[in-house]
Amino acid sequence: MARKKPTFFRILKSIFSSQYPGRSWIAQPILVAIAVFVCVIISSVLAPTLAHTSVVNSAAHKFTISQGKMQDLVQQGKKLYEAGQFTLAVKVLQQAAADFRTQGDNLREAMTLSNLSLAFQKLGLWDQAEKAIVQSLNLLKSLKNSQQSSKILAQALDVRGRLQLSQGQAEAAVTTWQEAADIYQQMKDSTALTRNRINSAQALQVLGRYRQANKILTEVSQTLQNQPDSLTKASGLLSLGNIMQVMGDLKESQKVLQQSLALAKATSSHQMIGETLFSLGNTARAQYDTKMALDYYQQAASASTDSTTRI
Repeated sequence: MARKKPTFFRILKSIFSSQYPGRSWIAQPILVAIAVFVCVIISSVLAPTLAHTSVVNSAAHKFTISQGKMQDLVQQGKKLYEAGQFTLAVKVLQQAAADFRTQGDNLREAMTLSNLSLAFQKLGLWDQAEKAIVQSLNLLKSLKNSQQSSKILAQALDVRGRLQLSQGQAEAAVTTWQEAADIYQQMKDSTALTRNRINSAQALQVLGRYRQANKILTEVSQTLQNQPDSLTKASGLLSLGNIMQVMGDLKESQKVLQQSLALAKATSSHQMIGETLFSLGNTARAQYDTKMALDYYQQAASASTDSTTRI
């Protein structure tokens, strides 16, 4: 069956058909004018629609590109942070946060501000770090509760706890980290909960509650032994080794720190390598092995220098 032609084209065909030969020479100029007029009217109707569609598609394309660029900034900031390039990380993360704010993406802005607070903390810029994490938490409180927003909220609370501990507010840090721990438990996020417990143990250590801290980290260590090698595992062993050192269990401290160092090297984390070597130096110094302590300190300095020159 032949497809029916659109009405408009059928009208044009009838207009220019020669069904009335006696008067076609008079009518056709007028009919041509009418046809042109109809075409103009239809074009004027369709043009805005087509233009609007083009603008929408263009805007969507630009939005996608913009989102991609912002995510690239976040990843770049993360890499700079991990490489110890904290000043550069701050600049990149500030730009990313501003871009997310412009797009009205409160969730990603909150996440970026949380990371920005961490970078400020590494630079010792406490006021800026406080401002960034407060902004992050305020944004998160304004969002509807979801699994993604809850996860980012818990991460922001972890960051706030670190800031509180750095400012000598260990009790407040323990409370904040417990809030985060409750969220991680609800989400059944064992990896994040492990990091959280390590943080809590560090605060308990500062408060002088070494046995409680050691109990937590011993449990964490047992959990980590059953997990694949990772930076989280290295961090847990580092914290455990530090607490064992404070409690006077120097041989076990050295053993655990050596495990942490091996994992840090396997994950190529120069920052973690430097921190672990420094802790090994402290343990050696506590054992009155000055030569070994100096050797560890020199290696730690070298690792730290390397981390600040890598991007």
